[in-house]
Amino acid sequence: LPSRPRHCAAMPDAAIAHLLEQNPHLKFILLLRDPIARTWSDIRMSLRQPENAGVTPQEMWTSWPVREPDNYCETLDKWRRHCGPDNIFISFLDIIAARPFVLLQKLCHFLEIPFDGGYFPRARAVVHGDSQPVNLPTDLYNVMRDHYREVILQLAAEFPDPCAQWAKEHFG
Repeated sequence: LPSRPRHCAAMPDAAIAHLLEQNPHLKFILLLRDPIARTWSDIRMSLRQPENAGVTPQEMWTSWPVREPDNYCETLDKWRRHCGPDNIFISFLDIIAARPFVLLQKLCHFLEIPFDGGYFPRARAVVHGDSQPVNLPTDLYNVMRDHYREVILQLAAEFPDPCAQWAKEHFG
């Protein structure tokens, strides 16, 4: 099943419906990330590829399908047309970082399996804790901020934790 936002968005409605027809109890887990941070991460990873030597982040933004499709709200609407609350779990990478055991408890409940913190001994480990932050160029950040404004504000209205924090960080 899809593992990237654009793959979830690109999955045809008929495919989602077919999966649920074959197994009505199938469960989908969607973990979302601040779309600006996700896009910047995709750009940075792509720029590391030898074929992109000499390409600037701004060129990557305008020429590569890093942002297509990028409307989380449309993607969520599509999946919700087919999935009831028993079939879809929506959460955020921010929650994994901030409250991993809370997320794991909710996820286990959704999957109808018992939660035992002992099953997750590495859940307390810091992920990417030693990574140096890579600054997003201001001009590109402003373009991304304008591009994703409506999506982030819509997500913040539905998912205050953590999307309202994204909105506050990006728009004040």
